[in-house]
Amino acid sequence: MALKGGEAITLVFSSFVSRHIFFFDNVDDDNLKQDVAKTIVELNYITDHEQFVAELENESQKDELSKLFDACVEKLNFFLTSYLITTKDVSVYQVTPKMFDVVCMYRFMNPNDWDYQPGMLLLHPNVAYKKTLLSKEETNEIIWYANVINQEWNPFTLALELKLNASRYFINGQFREAVLYCQTAFETFLRTLLLELFKEEGKNSNELDVTYEKYGFIGVLKREFSSRLGGTWDLTNSTTPLNAWHDNCYKRRNRIIHGGYL
Repeated sequence: MALKGGEAITLVFSSFVSRHIFFFDNVDDDNLKQDVAKTIVELNYITDHEQFVAELENESQKDELSKLFDACVEKLNFFLTSYLITTKDVSVYQVTPKMFDVVCMYRFMNPNDWDYQPGMLLLHPNVAYKKTLLSKEETNEIIWYANVINQEWNPFTLALELKLNASRYFINGQFREAVLYCQTAFETFLRTLLLELFKEEGKNSNELDVTYEKYGFIGVLKREFSSRLGGTWDLTNSTTPLNAWHDNCYKRRNRIIHGGYL
């Protein structure tokens, strides 16, 4: 794939079979393993510039290497999207560096003599580490809250779950999904909150539906909360958290929904 400035990126795909282990217990039994097809790709950034002539010794060189890697991942995602659209195989999706292993190997290679310099690039700090066992108090709290969910005692559980899902997407580098889930969590929370306020006033969910149909989300946000809860609900006031949400989440959500913004 050609780039500007006479540079190019090539991708070499290969496949291999790994053994997936089914963990029914701690017994290492070959009968509990399944062959799983995997794909590996070698990304080659080709340039006639001697950008790295020695080991990476400063942050500027490391940043440049990270930019080259990001450019390769971008082109890889072009091929993944092409594969998705061409084959309709929905099990394939775009990747981010945070989905990869913690480090990746690289080589600086001179095609004149094929001499190369190997190294490792740190991609992210999301190391799979051994988790500590839950304390008795933490275990009891989890058991108790599972019952809260089962009994539907907390109407805001779904909003919190959506918000935590947004955090997971953000950590994985899936920023479009993170914004959508964050906005969904916010709207779910406010709608649930208003429903609870309506119940206190003797109103029901049908009246809530009518209110949303009549004024829309932003209209409801401006009309329904300040008189009941007080506070500042002016979206144009740059000093408020509500304005920060509107500019950083709501507007981005609209750009994603209406234009596929990433």
